[in-house]
Amino acid sequence: IDEYFMFRDVLIDLLPLSHDVSCNCYIIKYNEHELVYITDTGYLNKRYFPRIKNKDVYIIEANHDEVMLMNGPYPFILKQRILSDKGHLSNEATANILLKLVGSRTKYIFLAHISEHNNTKQLALKTVTDKLDEINFNHDNIIFTVSTTQAFNIIMKIIARPYDVILMTGPNYGLFTFVPERAAGATVEILPLSEDDNWYVNPQKLSEKIDEINLKLKKVS
Repeated sequence: IDEYFMFRDVLIDLLPLSHDVSCNCYIIKYNEHELVYITDTGYLNKRYFPRIKNKDVYIIEANHDEVMLMNGPYPFILKQRILSDKGHLSNEATANILLKLVGSRTKYIFLAHISEHNNTKQLALKTVTDKLDEINFNHDNIIFTVSTTQAFNIIMKIIARPYDVILMTGPNYGLFTFVPERAAGATVEILPLSEDDNWYVNPQKLSEKIDEINLKLKKVS
């Protein structure tokens, strides 16, 4: 669990998750601020807790309500997959994890990857807020997102400014390119992912791309 890399002033730490395809938890640190991103996992290894406890922002899935899932339309084999250690976090599992992780530094929690068929906004929020009432966490700082696109839209409105350049990996969902331009008036540049790099971000190529963008900006100015 010691995979990490430093890119200029940003530290990106990766922890492998438990899913039926390869997925990671991301810990992103810039100066003294840290964000933890956890989706697509059936459970979270307790060994990770010291590494991800008391961070500024958590983006974490609250995928399903177990009762809704079992009474819902999915085939039984799919229900088993979702409930397994290789599936997704339920509302209850996410609430219990957050109770152990949230600390005095924590400012915001984003609930993500909500199932359209096996969950509701009200259930996810109630389950998490009921649990976090034990530590008096402010309900107003728990943000519900129905999709990755909505979460991305919110983040772009917070961090992006007109004339910023947003660097994204490609190929990606077309909306990911469209949202920063529309929401913030920013420009989007694409860093192509390659099969030669196993479709991961190559830090050297990332650095070269940023240098290329900075050179363009200097010429414009």
